[in-house]
Amino acid sequence: MSKAISVSKELAIELALVALKEDGVSVIDGPINATYMDRRLGIGKQDCGWVVSAQYTIEGWWEKGHAIIYVSDPDAEVQIRPSL
Repeated sequence: MSKAISVSKELAIELALVALKEDGVSVIDGPINATYMDRRLGIGKQDCGWVVSAQYTIEGWWEKGHAIIYVSDPDAEVQIRPSL
């Protein structure tokens, strides 16, 4: 079972990129875009600290099979389910 952790913004981004690469993901354009399959990645602690997520989407102008990687506002309430 995965545990949620609270980390700094910088460390969250670093961990997310490492996890994506370990999962065979090719990261392009730095931490913004990545080729990704239909999985979700969340690193952080619910309602506390920085959270980095990679979310698969086929809507909007994002290409199918790509993901948006973003950092949440540390003051906003968030809900994540780490899947590492």
